Amino acid sequence: MRQWVVARRPAGRVSEADFRLEEAPRPEPGPGEVLLRTQYLGVAPVMLRYLSNETSFERPLAIGDVMHGRGVGIVVASRHPDYAEGDAVQCKLGWREYGLIDGADPYFMPFRMGHPDLRLSYGISSLALSGFTALIGLRDIARLGAADRLLVSGAAGGVGSQVAFMARALGCETVVGIAGGPAKCALLTDRLGYDAAIDYKQDDLPARLDALFPEGIDVFFDNVGGELLDEVLGRIRRRARVAICGRISEYLKTPE
Repeated sequence: MRQWVVARRPAGRVSEADFRLEEAPRPEPGPGEVLLRTQYLGVAPVMLRYLSNETSFERPLAIGDVMHGRGVGIVVASRHPDYAEGDAVQCKLGWREYGLIDGADPYFMPFRMGHPDLRLSYGISSLALSGFTALIGLRDIARLGAADRLLVSGAAGGVGSQVAFMARALGCETVVGIAGGPAKCALLTDRLGYDAAIDYKQDDLPARLDALFPEGIDVFFDNVGGELLDEVLGRIRRRARVAICGRISEYLKTPE
């Protein structure tokens, strides 16, 4: 089977040279284990932290290890009573053609996608950690209400693309997203449920914020951090809530 392993630690932006495609024997499941053929893999900014071993919630990666990755696979062999051949399962598979998981180990976080109406791709979007993060960030951290005016940065990303849907489900009526470029901004308003979009690359950001939020911002769901966060904090209302989800603008910065 094919698998992508870590070839080196990235210096700045991640490139193909940071990984190496290898051939490896297809594993066979032991007692309690499940073998899945990978169908989808999710990609997220947090993987930069995986590569640098800068997270406390993921197992360390050594040079030569299979890259971490969560995705959706189809069971091809099982020695676990809860999983049968043909089941679709969302779990930590790694960047490989076949993933072997221990069905009793919570590290793999398996979730069987048993409903016939569920597309497998939902397992790396709304039913994955990105959807869960959007929901918890809005409902539990920001305590979003129907009357709140919500602003989302990184709105076309993995989490941001789920936020508008979750906000609508929670009754929110005003949702504005920030993204980079006309194509992403069109995606926000045409398909992802945003009322308006701000193009941080081309628009006058302060002017657009003032125009769209003349009375201030009630909730800010931030995936970007940095100067954009500073700009927004000057426009939040009294008793506003800010959910800090990510700091994409700072992930590639080197310490001064």
